[in-house]
Amino acid sequence: MQLITLASLNADHRDLIRNGVMCHFVDSIKLHTHDFYEFTLVTSGMAHSEVNGQQSVLQAGQLQLLRPGDVHFKKKLPGCHMISLGFSAEVFDALLIYLGENFDKQILYRHLLPPIVILSDYDLVYFSHKIEALYQEFVRKEVVADFELRIILLEFIVRIIPHLLSVSISPMPEWFSVLLQQMREPVLFVEGLSALQRLSGKSQSSLCKAFNKYLNISPTQYLNQLRIEYAAQLLTVTTKSVLTIAYECGYETVSYFHRCFHKVYQMSPLQYRKHYSSPHREHLPLFQRCSSLSL
Repeated sequence: MQLITLASLNADHRDLIRNGVMCHFVDSIKLHTHDFYEFTLVTSGMAHSEVNGQQSVLQAGQLQLLRPGDVHFKKKLPGCHMISLGFSAEVFDALLIYLGENFDKQILYRHLLPPIVILSDYDLVYFSHKIEALYQEFVRKEVVADFELRIILLEFIVRIIPHLLSVSISPMPEWFSVLLQQMREPVLFVEGLSALQRLSGKSQSSLCKAFNKYLNISPTQYLNQLRIEYAAQLLTVTTKSVLTIAYECGYETVSYFHRCFHKVYQMSPLQYRKHYSSPHREHLPLFQRCSSLSL
């Protein structure tokens, strides 16, 4: 079994590694382990996976976090497209500081198999394009800012952590889980609080208690998060104006949309579009599904 280190990869594949983060689209050749973490996202099709002696199939939309020491390999099946981001333990620890001192990293190792979450359709399109644009910068040997790499990793971590914590906190009631799944539809989160109340049949105070208990945020914060993520997606996969996108995402004024967007991404919507829009989309067949997002 081969042990792969990020240092050795950096020596052999400098074009694909920046600031302790590696981006690639290739299969594993054989069983191996490594001293760094690795996110793998299947964007279309399926991939065969073996981790710690157990075989499975990774399907489109599944995001997997491989941990240092996991013995594994991955092989794409016909029609599969897969993205992997490897990153050092130091980078991971730095990102986890944001979660506070009470987060125990050992929660990652509670189970034999690495954690996997399923992304929504529009999250999958969003991440596929964002990482593809980043990868093209790697290929063109352009300078990639450290914070850009870490923003993507942090967004992945934010989606993995609730899955990890679900084993130690009170499980969400079924009505709340169903509600969260329903609210991923743009037409609903653009509608906002009224959609939350109508679909759940709960009062505003009951919804506030549920969101605070299970997500540690308010309903308004949750809706704004969905809207901003959707706006970022529209900026990169459409040519609609910022004004049109702001209104389509439920913002009554462009100035407020700009403030909310800048708070999350530390850049204006136009700067974000210029940076992440890429003509290199041949690796992203999933963009054919954009029509399902009411674009």
